Amino acid sequence: MPSISRGEIRTRVRRRLEDVSSVNPHWSNDELNDYINESIRDFWDEVYTRNRYVLPVTTLDDYTWPANQVSANLTTLVSAKAGHGLGKEFDIYLISQYVDSDNTFDSSNPTNYPVPLTRTNYEELYRHNVYSSRFYDDFQFSNDGGQTYAAGVFRSTVNRGLFRWAIQSSDDNDGINLFMSPVPANQIRLRIQVLLPFSSLDQDNDIVLNNEFDRFVDLIEYNTVIKAKGRSDEATDPVVQAYLRRLDYLHQWLASRSKTGYTRVVTDGY
Repeated sequence: MPSISRGEIRTRVRRRLEDVSSVNPHWSNDELNDYINESIRDFWDEVYTRNRYVLPVTTLDDYTWPANQVSANLTTLVSAKAGHGLGKEFDIYLISQYVDSDNTFDSSNPTNYPVPLTRTNYEELYRHNVYSSRFYDDFQFSNDGGQTYAAGVFRSTVNRGLFRWAIQSSDDNDGINLFMSPVPANQIRLRIQVLLPFSSLDQDNDIVLNNEFDRFVDLIEYNTVIKAKGRSDEATDPVVQAYLRRLDYLHQWLASRSKTGYTRVVTDGY
């Protein structure tokens, strides 16, 4: 389906509402614009609930975690990338650690690649076994076979270098804090990927569902009409019937669609 702007979708909504008079319309443009943005959010929530792994992924700027740091404000990191106040609402898709044989973080180094880290619950963050240290654990400087290994440096011959992560709400500006386990003994570099809600439309030339979901733009149209009507005859309303048919197709499409190899893959466990 070709790209459709907010102005065009509003015109289509007015035709279905039989409210095309420019002299004295029943619904103002501002009202319909609000309903359009609500419908876009409803659509995102529907997709997220059914199969969040098909949503667009936003990759933040690489984050260097300093040595001995316990937590990082994830909300601030997301806001710096998303802008427009979107950092307050997000979901983590994946956090990966760059594993570099010499810990130089040189992008040209062929051994420097991101490896997904395991997510854990906050209450299980530092719980390994009774003999493990809460901090540093196997990631402290040590000497094996005459070779010295540094914390946060991946070595294929030994089990060290990869961390676990968890998040917890913060009272500081309703933020979200990211924690690493164990606490890194020296700096590591992370790739953080998040899911952000679809942006609200502010201008009439803004494109509705400007992504692979544009085939379902009619769901935005139908839902906006339903919101504007606010009537109680939904069972016989042809717009509602069309909306439900398209919604069923969306559900079937989501059930067979995946960017991770399987529609129900769990990306939190490795």
